[in-house]
Amino acid sequence: MTELSAERATSPPRLRECAGCGLFQTVPPLARGMVARCERRSTTLHRTTSHPIHHSIAHSAYLFSGPAELIRRNMAALAAVVVFVTVIAPFGKLIGTLYVLIRLHETVPPSHLRRIFKLIERLRPWSMMEVFASGLFVAYVKLGDLVQITLDDGVYALLALTFVLIWVDSAFDRDAVWERLGRGGPDCRRAGSARQYLASAIGCEVCGLVSTPLPDDPRCPRCDRHLHPRKPDSIGRTWPW
Repeated sequence: MTELSAERATSPPRLRECAGCGLFQTVPPLARGMVARCERRSTTLHRTTSHPIHHSIAHSAYLFSGPAELIRRNMAALAAVVVFVTVIAPFGKLIGTLYVLIRLHETVPPSHLRRIFKLIERLRPWSMMEVFASGLFVAYVKLGDLVQITLDDGVYALLALTFVLIWVDSAFDRDAVWERLGRGGPDCRRAGSARQYLASAIGCEVCGLVSTPLPDDPRCPRCDRHLHPRKPDSIGRTWPW
């Protein structure tokens, strides 16, 4: 290893013991981003960071600081996904649910509520506010041993919102909303027998209605969702789990 000038060196020469073989060796001065390895086993003896010493001082983090950092590191697509599942999807789901419940009290609910509620049902798997809050809790526990972390009021508000959303999901009767929106399924007695009806019936993945769709238009009569005898892309959906 070539000798470094005093201006470039960030660490003085020091004696180190190899963690792999126990050999004592003198580590020469290192510049930023350099690594000294054991001459016997190539085990890392000392590593210098490329960042200045004040790089790890305390800083504040807010809801959009993570996506902003992803954009700065040329990961804009991942930043867009994070913003969608933590902000857009939960907010759209909450506002849409409130709108549907308010308009549902009308004598004749407007027909467009079915389309809005179908969109809410499709946003539900992407609303990952509780996953985001769990990640904050894990980060707080793991980093608490290394650095001092202080929580502002926004974190407690986020936790409160997460518990409220979980409670809303557990108390919300989606089937009752779909029944109020109307357009029930066909009478199973018209098929002649229960066995014949079940042989041609398909359950809707969005609203849960079991119906016998028309061969030329296999759509749910209640939410207008395209029906499939088997769940499409089932293997692809299983892989992410």
